[in-house]
Amino acid sequence: MAIVKRLKELLDRERVGYQHVPHPEVFTMPEVAAVEHEKGRHVIKTVALKADGELVLAAVPAALKVDEKALAKLMKAKEVVAAEEHEFANAFPDCEVGAMPPFGDLYGVPLYLDKRLTECDEVVFNAGTHTDTIKMAFADFKRLASPEIGEFAVMK
Repeated sequence: MAIVKRLKELLDRERVGYQHVPHPEVFTMPEVAAVEHEKGRHVIKTVALKADGELVLAAVPAALKVDEKALAKLMKAKEVVAAEEHEFANAFPDCEVGAMPPFGDLYGVPLYLDKRLTECDEVVFNAGTHTDTIKMAFADFKRLASPEIGEFAVMK
Protein backbone atom coordinates (compact mmCIF):
# COMPACT_ATOMS: atom_id res chain seq x y z
CA MET A 1 0.00 0.00 0.00
CA ALA A 2 1.30 3.46 0.81
CA ILE A 3 1.28 6.29 3.29
CA VAL A 4 -2.25 7.54 3.99
CA LYS A 5 -2.91 10.65 1.92
CA ARG A 6 -3.51 13.12 4.76
CA LEU A 7 -0.27 12.12 6.51
CA LYS A 8 1.78 12.33 3.30
CA GLU A 9 0.27 15.74 2.52
CA LEU A 10 1.17 17.03 5.99
CA LEU A 11 4.76 15.80 5.80
CA ASP A 12 5.25 17.12 2.27
CA ARG A 13 3.55 20.48 2.99
CA GLU A 14 5.78 21.01 6.04
CA ARG A 15 8.83 19.93 4.00
CA VAL A 16 10.20 17.60 6.66
CA GLY A 17 12.57 14.81 5.84
CA TYR A 18 11.15 11.34 6.26
CA GLN A 19 11.69 7.86 4.98
CA HIS A 20 8.77 5.70 3.83
CA VAL A 21 9.59 2.08 4.69
CA PRO A 22 7.42 -0.67 3.18
CA HIS A 23 7.66 -4.04 4.95
CA PRO A 24 5.88 -7.41 5.13
CA GLU A 25 2.47 -7.26 6.79
CA VAL A 26 2.73 -7.27 10.58
CA PHE A 27 0.21 -6.31 13.23
CA THR A 28 2.19 -5.24 16.30
CA MET A 29 4.84 -2.60 16.73
CA PRO A 30 7.35 -5.07 18.23
CA GLU A 31 6.93 -7.04 14.97
CA VAL A 32 7.55 -3.84 13.01
CA ALA A 33 10.72 -3.24 15.01
CA ALA A 34 11.86 -6.78 14.23
CA VAL A 35 11.16 -6.75 10.46
CA GLU A 36 12.76 -3.32 10.10
CA HIS A 37 15.70 -4.17 12.38
CA GLU A 38 14.91 -1.15 14.55
CA LYS A 39 15.38 -0.72 18.28
CA GLY A 40 11.98 -0.90 19.95
CA ARG A 41 12.58 2.14 22.12
CA HIS A 42 12.12 4.57 19.22
CA VAL A 43 9.35 2.63 17.46
CA ILE A 44 6.06 4.30 18.39
CA LYS A 45 3.03 2.20 19.26
CA THR A 46 -0.15 4.25 18.83
CA VAL A 47 -2.93 3.18 21.19
CA ALA A 48 -6.59 4.23 21.00
CA LEU A 49 -8.19 4.85 24.38
CA LYS A 50 -11.35 6.32 25.84
CA ALA A 51 -10.87 9.04 28.46
CA ASP A 52 -14.11 9.74 30.26
CA GLY A 53 -15.85 8.41 27.15
CA GLU A 54 -13.88 10.52 24.63
CA LEU A 55 -11.43 9.04 22.13
CA VAL A 56 -7.73 9.85 22.65
CA LEU A 57 -4.46 8.50 21.27
CA ALA A 58 -1.44 7.55 23.32
CA ALA A 59 2.02 7.07 21.83
CA VAL A 60 4.45 4.83 23.72
CA PRO A 61 7.64 2.94 22.88
CA ALA A 62 6.76 -0.37 21.17
CA ALA A 63 7.99 -2.56 24.03
CA LEU A 64 5.90 -0.76 26.65
CA LYS A 65 2.20 -0.43 27.41
CA VAL A 66 -0.01 2.41 28.57
CA ASP A 67 -0.53 2.72 32.31
CA GLU A 68 -4.15 3.85 32.12
CA LYS A 69 -4.19 5.22 35.69
CA ALA A 70 -1.05 7.31 35.09
CA LEU A 71 -2.51 8.65 31.84
CA ALA A 72 -5.81 9.47 33.57
CA LYS A 73 -3.86 11.43 36.18
CA LEU A 74 -1.96 13.33 33.48
CA MET A 75 -5.22 14.10 31.67
CA LYS A 76 -7.14 14.86 34.86
CA ALA A 77 -9.68 12.27 33.71
CA LYS A 78 -11.74 10.05 35.97
CA GLU A 79 -11.23 6.97 33.81
CA VAL A 80 -9.03 5.91 30.90
CA VAL A 81 -9.65 2.53 29.27
CA ALA A 82 -8.56 0.82 26.07
CA ALA A 83 -10.92 1.52 23.19
CA GLU A 84 -12.34 -1.44 21.32
CA GLU A 85 -11.92 -1.57 17.53
CA HIS A 86 -15.57 -0.71 16.87
CA GLU A 87 -15.15 2.41 19.04
CA PHE A 88 -12.26 3.88 17.05
CA ALA A 89 -12.22 2.36 13.54
CA ASN A 90 -14.50 5.05 12.08
CA ALA A 91 -12.37 7.85 13.56
CA PHE A 92 -9.50 6.86 11.25
CA PRO A 93 -11.39 6.05 8.02
CA ASP A 94 -8.35 6.07 5.73
CA CYS A 95 -6.31 3.75 7.99
CA GLU A 96 -6.30 0.02 8.46
CA VAL A 97 -7.68 -0.78 11.91
CA GLY A 98 -4.90 -0.47 14.46
CA ALA A 99 -2.41 1.10 12.05
CA MET A 100 -3.20 4.75 12.63
CA PRO A 101 -0.24 7.14 12.74
CA PRO A 102 0.44 9.10 15.94
CA PHE A 103 -0.96 12.35 14.54
CA GLY A 104 -4.19 12.91 16.42
CA ASP A 105 -4.68 16.40 14.96
CA LEU A 106 -5.17 14.86 11.51
CA TYR A 107 -8.26 13.12 12.90
CA GLY A 108 -9.46 15.57 15.56
CA VAL A 109 -8.21 13.36 18.40
CA PRO A 110 -5.86 14.49 21.21
CA LEU A 111 -2.43 12.82 21.31
CA TYR A 112 -0.50 12.00 24.49
CA LEU A 113 3.17 11.02 24.16
CA ASP A 114 5.18 9.14 26.72
CA LYS A 115 8.24 11.11 27.84
CA ARG A 116 10.64 8.25 27.00
CA LEU A 117 10.16 8.96 23.30
CA THR A 118 11.55 12.48 23.74
CA GLU A 119 14.97 10.87 24.30
CA CYS A 120 15.03 9.55 20.72
CA ASP A 121 16.72 11.32 17.82
CA GLU A 122 14.36 9.66 15.36
CA VAL A 123 11.11 7.72 15.53
CA VAL A 124 9.35 5.05 13.47
CA PHE A 125 5.56 4.69 13.31
CA ASN A 126 2.72 3.22 11.27
CA ALA A 127 1.75 5.20 8.20
CA GLY A 128 -1.88 4.03 8.20
CA THR A 129 -1.31 0.47 7.03
CA HIS A 130 0.16 -2.74 8.41
CA THR A 131 2.77 -2.71 5.61
CA ASP A 132 4.11 0.86 5.73
CA THR A 133 5.98 2.94 8.27
CA ILE A 134 7.53 6.37 8.44
CA LYS A 135 10.96 7.09 9.91
CA MET A 136 11.67 10.71 10.76
CA ALA A 137 13.49 13.02 13.15
CA PHE A 138 11.81 13.21 16.55
CA ALA A 139 12.06 17.02 16.56
CA ASP A 140 9.99 17.21 13.35
CA PHE A 141 7.51 14.66 14.66
CA LYS A 142 7.03 16.59 17.91
CA ARG A 143 6.54 19.88 16.08
CA LEU A 144 3.95 18.46 13.68
CA ALA A 145 2.10 16.15 16.08
CA SER A 146 1.93 18.66 18.97
CA PRO A 147 1.47 16.00 21.64
CA GLU A 148 0.85 16.45 25.34
CA ILE A 149 3.92 14.87 26.96
CA GLY A 150 3.99 12.95 30.23
CA GLU A 151 5.06 9.74 31.93
CA PHE A 152 2.50 6.96 31.50
CA ALA A 153 4.20 3.93 29.89
CA VAL A 154 5.21 0.81 31.79
CA MET A 155 6.72 -2.58 31.01
CA LYS A 156 4.29 -5.18 29.70
